[in-house]
Amino acid sequence: MTMARFLFASMPIEGHSASPLSIMDRLLSTGHDVTWLSGAAYADRAARLGVRHVPLDRWTDLSTYDDPFDAFPHLRGLRGANLIRTAFRDVFVAEAGGQFHDIEAALEDFPADVIVADGLVFGARLAAERHGIPYAGIGDGPYAITDPEVPPFGPGLRHRPGALGRLRNRAFYAVIRRFFADVNAELTRVRVELGFPAEHPWVFDDMAAGALYLQGSVPGFEYPIQSLPANVRFVGALRPPIPADWVAPPWWRDLDGSWPVVHVTQGTIRPDPTELLLPTMEALADEDVLVVATTGGCDPSELGPLPPNARAASFIPYELLLARASAFVTNGGFIGTNLALHHGVPVIQVGRTEEKAEIGARIEHAGVGLRFGRRPSARRLRDAVHYVLTDRTVRGNVDSLSDQYQLHDAPTEAAALLVELASAHARAQDIAERSTLPA
Repeated sequence: MTMARFLFASMPIEGHSASPLSIMDRLLSTGHDVTWLSGAAYADRAARLGVRHVPLDRWTDLSTYDDPFDAFPHLRGLRGANLIRTAFRDVFVAEAGGQFHDIEAALEDFPADVIVADGLVFGARLAAERHGIPYAGIGDGPYAITDPEVPPFGPGLRHRPGALGRLRNRAFYAVIRRFFADVNAELTRVRVELGFPAEHPWVFDDMAAGALYLQGSVPGFEYPIQSLPANVRFVGALRPPIPADWVAPPWWRDLDGSWPVVHVTQGTIRPDPTELLLPTMEALADEDVLVVATTGGCDPSELGPLPPNARAASFIPYELLLARASAFVTNGGFIGTNLALHHGVPVIQVGRTEEKAEIGARIEHAGVGLRFGRRPSARRLRDAVHYVLTDRTVRGNVDSLSDQYQLHDAPTEAAALLVELASAHARAQDIAERSTLPA
């Protein structure tokens, strides 16, 4: 088709802002026009890609805070399920009004043919609905949809097949709907305030609504769904581009295959290295492995003296590091976990913060690693690493799943599907216009 215009909107959080970069890059390389509404901290990435960047105005820019809790201080005293529920309501759903207005303003200068956003940008779907523009979602988290065969999103329940599983799921759906009732009510409030009908899909189902939903995984990593909606396309692991200005650390040559490489990360929004980074390096200090830590939210100097078999950097492109890894110890970030499996790397997931319990449950379900709800002892962590490195069943499951991922090139597939969506919408508009012309 001729050039199409795509307006991307991303949650101003590192992982969610990394997920669309390679897709935007593919669209630009094939002659399309892209504008990106995202946090101020990501303006330099937009410039490197050649994407027009639009900063946030009425939508809270979390990228400008060293600690996200500074933007929502009332969340600090909450723990567990109450933290997840309140954060989901206030950080994501309640921000939909600001998101809507920022997207409306962006559309005035950039009349997009398609709006693209990650599922947590609820305001993007509203803006698309208001303007009659196709909306495409990017699934950069576990696929969450109400289905009798699938446990409800949130508590990290394992899939259980058969009648007993469906019975359990129905019971938990009733509990979850009560527990998240105020979150769903908040979405209703925002819709009504903006002049939309109050009726809408259940809040978790709404995340995957729209003309197209690009799920950044493969069916083998998700639970078996009885009836997959027609708008869902599995595109494989989302693969953020390697920054052109990235410089390998001096020790990069140590990753020459002499030792198994164990990569450890606790994500970009959890800066305390005592959660997972330091415990993993200490647990494996006497093992015949090379531990590579990426610190994300903290400076590597905060780790102090490292064991002889450990290396650390604030950032290393996942595409390069995981291609050299033999095991992945992580808090359970979705993009990292899927890229690890793409490269055939088993995963050890630790923790239940944010949506991580759901990712851990899928790792366990697929048999591609282990999960721990809380930090394991040094001995259990050592045993876990040894297990995923040596167990034949895990190796077979990882290789089989990797074969599924290797069939996909997410940036290319996603870009092609977005162009197809824009073309179909243009054809429909053309037919509609012709039908209104006088005979």
